[in-house]
Amino acid sequence: LSVVLPTYNEQENIIMVISKLKQVLQNIGVFEILVVDDGSTDKTSYLVREYAQLDSMVHLFSHSKNLGYGAAVATGLREAKGALVFFSDSDGQFDFRELPQFLSLMKYSDMVVGYRLTRKDPFHRKLNSYLWTKLNNRYFKLGVRDLNCAFKLFTNSFVKSLQLDVQGASINSVILTQAREQGLRILQVPVEHFPRQGGTQTGAKPSVVIRALGEFVQQIL
Repeated sequence: LSVVLPTYNEQENIIMVISKLKQVLQNIGVFEILVVDDGSTDKTSYLVREYAQLDSMVHLFSHSKNLGYGAAVATGLREAKGALVFFSDSDGQFDFRELPQFLSLMKYSDMVVGYRLTRKDPFHRKLNSYLWTKLNNRYFKLGVRDLNCAFKLFTNSFVKSLQLDVQGASINSVILTQAREQGLRILQVPVEHFPRQGGTQTGAKPSVVIRALGEFVQQIL
């Protein structure tokens, strides 16, 4: 199992997230944790590098500058060596104890994706996410409840087939569109979601939203 954690300026959360993740993974078997730092300007890379020096299961990949969420996810997916690949966020808003259930469900599907049962984010973020999901479902026939929920599990063989030519927030749309085109069985499962305890959210910044919309237009052209 390869676990990909894209991260940007998460010095307040990253070590806690890795530690909680390891507690779950130690009961699963062979695993690796790939932290992709997307040009953080705080101590995120330093903290992960120090941690990785003491734990051979943790690997750090760093972008020299901030390229975008999609670019960070893509780097982690390309570097993943496990037969199964899971990715999530580094903000501490998900419960990794739900991962074993996802693994058990892979026998019935080709991909297991989460949807936040009760999203614990500000209203504007929930509204953005709802509209983004509706927009992509309409144009790409995805049929998903929560497009950008960062709790997804799939096979590495699928990962290797992906053409990831976006760097922004539309990465989830690209992944699921290609999964639908390949006829993969996608199972959707509710997951818990918690309020952010530290750090600053960047997903609703105007520049991030505008970039995602630009990538969406490129997809439909």
